Amino acid sequence: MSRLHAERAEMCAEALELVARRVAQRQAAHPGRELGDSIPLREVLAELAAALRVGERTVSAWLGGGAALVSTYTATLEALRTGRIDERHATAIIDGGALLDDDVRAHYERRVLEVAGTATAPQLRDTARIIAARLQPSIVEEARRDALAQRQVKTYGLRDGLSRLLLDAPAALVQGIFERVTDMAGALASLLAHRPVALLVRQS
Repeated sequence: MSRLHAERAEMCAEALELVARRVAQRQAAHPGRELGDSIPLREVLAELAAALRVGERTVSAWLGGGAALVSTYTATLEALRTGRIDERHATAIIDGGALLDDDVRAHYERRVLEVAGTATAPQLRDTARIIAARLQPSIVEEARRDALAQRQVKTYGLRDGLSRLLLDAPAALVQGIFERVTDMAGALASLLAHRPVALLVRQS
């Protein structure tokens, strides 16, 4: 199975080369115009999705992973081909090194592959992040800035007049909110347990 995943990665890298060729052909047919690669990319995504009977988002993820393995993480690709690691391990390695500079990525890959054979994919994902942070400490702050930029609040309607609130925020802030709400709920539960409901209704 790992060998098949390696072959799929190479196929996806070839598909991206096809996208590049189609972009070049479009540019040659319309000199002086900036056409971009969105249309050729969508065409290839649709063709592969139809042929493989999977969604275009799945194919898009495969293309990204395949390109990374073939062009950047060649040792990881070989480990995948020989069965030393599986697809989830390879994904963990790629994701963990996403923010690394080129001059440290090869060292990162060697370090992570040293432990990949004896670690589960979730364990390797954590290890990869630690190794990447040690090799390039600045990525920790970069990741934090990116996370802060993407923070958001969402609400979802539930049944019986209820709603769910989802909050993406710094961990310390979220923990503080959780503890405060928990304390308030505990205080309310204690109040309800010791005072008649009718009295509470009149007071409100």
